[in-house]
Amino acid sequence: MYFGTFMKKQRIIKGYSQQDLATHLGINRQAISRWENNLAYPAVNHLYPLSKFLELSAEEFLKNLPQSSNQKEE
Repeated sequence: MYFGTFMKKQRIIKGYSQQDLATHLGINRQAISRWENNLAYPAVNHLYPLSKFLELSAEEFLKNLPQSSNQKEE
């Protein structure tokens, strides 16, 4: 499963909107949309707060990140 697909699924399961997540992380909703559509990936400093907000381990997110670092980080 792609990172964005996994993240979106977890966000919906927890009942949060993209705006809820964006507000918690201090970023805009469009960044969340790009992540969920696999157009960009979160910067490393967002992984821990993201995992805590969605009540998941950082490892669960990391195993869904692509192996290549050619993708744009936000």
